[in-house]
Amino acid sequence: YDYPDLVFLLYDQEPIWSNVSFLTYYGELFKEWGSTVVLISGQEYGDNLAAYIKKYNWHFVHFQHQILASRDWFRGYNNNPMIKSPATRELKKHFVSFNRLFAENRPHRCRLLADLHQINLLDKGLISFPKHDPVTQQTISEVFPSEHLLKYNPNDLEEILPLSIDNVDHSNLSFEIETQQTQQCFLHIVTETAFDICENYISEKVFKPIVLKQPFVVLGTPGTLETINGLGFDTFGEYWSERYDVITNHNQRYEQAFEIVKKIASWPMKDCQYLYSVMEETLERNYNHFFSKEVLDTIFLRFYSDLIGLEKKLGVRFEVPLHLDA
Repeated sequence: YDYPDLVFLLYDQEPIWSNVSFLTYYGELFKEWGSTVVLISGQEYGDNLAAYIKKYNWHFVHFQHQILASRDWFRGYNNNPMIKSPATRELKKHFVSFNRLFAENRPHRCRLLADLHQINLLDKGLISFPKHDPVTQQTISEVFPSEHLLKYNPNDLEEILPLSIDNVDHSNLSFEIETQQTQQCFLHIVTETAFDICENYISEKVFKPIVLKQPFVVLGTPGTLETINGLGFDTFGEYWSERYDVITNHNQRYEQAFEIVKKIASWPMKDCQYLYSVMEETLERNYNHFFSKEVLDTIFLRFYSDLIGLEKKLGVRFEVPLHLDA
């Protein structure tokens, strides 16, 4: 019946938006109780994250939940014979992009579809996009950002929807990877959960092309590629400019990333096929690293080190002893 002196608040799966009801509710509650709060977040940094920490005087520990969830979800693809060596694939399309939710905080997915449609690139790739957002049931006309209405006609887009690859119902298949048609495509366009916020957030989506041994471009928050590199994976700055990753202006970051898509869509398919053989070592290394013990050790050692540092800072001992050598 006593209010807790120390609380661990776990928010590890979703990006931190400017207003998160879960965090606001418990922030006010624990403030009223006078509890010391340790926020454990899947993000390492971010403007919204910093604002919450400052507002409620929280302590903070980063825990990269998404790669651990992905390792669990995708463990069946390790040494899966359905995943072919990149150099042996017969490519038929320039790109692939999976999109399910597009309402609320995901205008970048609408814009990608609109841009591909406007310059007649949809037939260059495979793209999934429902006619109605599966959660809100809104149409693209209802959610498309108003600043783009002069450039695009959302009604034209509705006429071509839905677009499907493997899942006509557009149900949630975060834990699965489509292997057959996706491997016929050169570039994986990852449309992350978050785009127009400055938060260090990645989801399982960035690991799907790694498991599929594909190169990728990410429409995500600033620093997404830097985060992936920090986990020990290689990206593709050797083959095209990845400067877009450091651009904090969301419109400019999108435009730089989309230029890569346009450039690749103009290549002869035989050039894409050749480039796969050149990239093969990198693609295989990323795949093997994803399934390695090393990547798990990196996540857990960072987490435990931060927790031990927090013990010292707070002058407490957590109930379960932490040992880095365990």
